[in-house]
Amino acid sequence: MKNYKYIYLLNIVLFAINANYSQTDQPDSRRRNYSVVIMPFYNNEHYPYPTDEIRESFINGFRVNGFNVLSDDSTWSKILDKEEDYNLYNISTDKAEEIAKLVGADLIVFGYATPVNFIRNPGTYSQKMIDKPVLIKVYDVSKKSVIIYNRSNIYKYNGLVITVDGAYDVAINIARELINMGYWTATTWKRMIPILKQ
Repeated sequence: MKNYKYIYLLNIVLFAINANYSQTDQPDSRRRNYSVVIMPFYNNEHYPYPTDEIRESFINGFRVNGFNVLSDDSTWSKILDKEEDYNLYNISTDKAEEIAKLVGADLIVFGYATPVNFIRNPGTYSQKMIDKPVLIKVYDVSKKSVIIYNRSNIYKYNGLVITVDGAYDVAINIARELINMGYWTATTWKRMIPILKQ
């Protein structure tokens, strides 16, 4: 039984070392919180985007996993001085990099939500189901590339009532995917230290 414990511990240590060497350009980055700016997902919204439940879910989901989400007014005033706030959804990767650099973010989350359409059949109303209508991209400024490209379905249907209850789960999954890719935060280290000490 002890042998299995040592093998498990060795695998964890090797994983940690491997993830550390995979980011040689930022040797101490795993011990800090990555800063993230999260853009709106709906068109024609205005800051602070009170009806954008997807953005709010991503802010909360990333914070729970230890990421430093830049959502304060001073950060956004820099963005809004440069850009029209109703035109910040579904931005290009060039614009994403420009905004992230402007506010000093390591990562930027952006994309768009396709509106759910309705079609009318003779005598009845029914919904046109759109498969995975939300596009989510995560751009890494240091790597100058999109590191996550994800299409998800966050909508839940109850007759004609549509909610975005699944957005928080998607946000949590994407934050954890980043952690698995080596974007460890201080929160991740706190969770791993007890395991490494066993």
